[in-house]
Amino acid sequence: MLNDLSGSPKVLSLVIKGVLSRGYKAELFTSKNNYGFLSGIDGVKYHYVNYGLSGSRAFNILRFIVVQFRYFFGVLSYAGSRGTQIYINTMLPLGALLGAAMIRKRIICHIHEFPGREDKFHKISLKLIKRFAYRIILVSDFQYRLVTVESSRKRMIYNALPEDFVKRALSHTPIFKNNGNILMACSLRKYKGVDIFIEVAEKLPLFTFTLLLNSGKEEAEIYFSTINMPSNITLITGSGDIAGFYEKANLVLNLSQPDLFIETFGLTILEAMTYGIPAIVPETGGITELVDDGVNGFRVDTSKPDKVVETIINIFSDEAKYYRLSESSRAKSKLFSYTRMIDQIMEVAG
Repeated sequence: MLNDLSGSPKVLSLVIKGVLSRGYKAELFTSKNNYGFLSGIDGVKYHYVNYGLSGSRAFNILRFIVVQFRYFFGVLSYAGSRGTQIYINTMLPLGALLGAAMIRKRIICHIHEFPGREDKFHKISLKLIKRFAYRIILVSDFQYRLVTVESSRKRMIYNALPEDFVKRALSHTPIFKNNGNILMACSLRKYKGVDIFIEVAEKLPLFTFTLLLNSGKEEAEIYFSTINMPSNITLITGSGDIAGFYEKANLVLNLSQPDLFIETFGLTILEAMTYGIPAIVPETGGITELVDDGVNGFRVDTSKPDKVVETIINIFSDEAKYYRLSESSRAKSKLFSYTRMIDQIMEVAG
């Protein structure tokens, strides 16, 4: 629904390009945005919905409901088309799901969220997906085990990266630095561990930190207006060219708070691994399938800044250890193939 710089639109853009390359036609319903990952895909027919987030919760809910009607009636227009499949990205476009069910189209749901969330909306959404979806694509084994439907109706397909990104990443040579640059790329949400990142930076004044946020400048100014930002943090908002930041990074963090939010995959960690950059991640969720503890990074209790600090110091205390972590990161990243991801999705589509 949101065409922004987060992981699920990025994966959807790769899926669309992949199916186009296999001879399919694609029409896309999404919010209009000139900088999101879903913008400007050659060969796609666009249908725009008026969706975005504001500071008003009531207005966001009203807009969300209106957009569901737009999806519902938009999908109904395909009632007479033959061979059309409805591919739904994330659990949010319920209007599209119900519209597709009404006209008896084959529905493929690609779920990126944590399906065990307790809020009513996600409970209802998951029930409807399990009722009407022909196939459900899940992005990790962790997520696969949580969705209780017949195994014939669900498929675990790991996310992957675009081939041009991988080519650029593999040409990069990781460099060890005693006081390296530590990167975290995430949405501007407390549950993503933004406040923990700031606290960690305060405790390591000799290191440099880069916080790359999928947000607008105004939103960031409001969030940080009451926070005393350490001088060793560089704050970047709304940048789509993340590759340049990896080329300057020596360590990547994901500090999501599992009591508030559980990562089902962790695309930025895969990007870092492809660059040969070690990572620190939470101890829970699908993201643990990317990082083997002590091999290509570390899993820690991300709610404890002191533990994160201790792990960072450990990584940078031994150059040989750092390069072992780096080599293992790159080796693990090669298990996540873009071609394999598209092949598997085409198998699901039949």
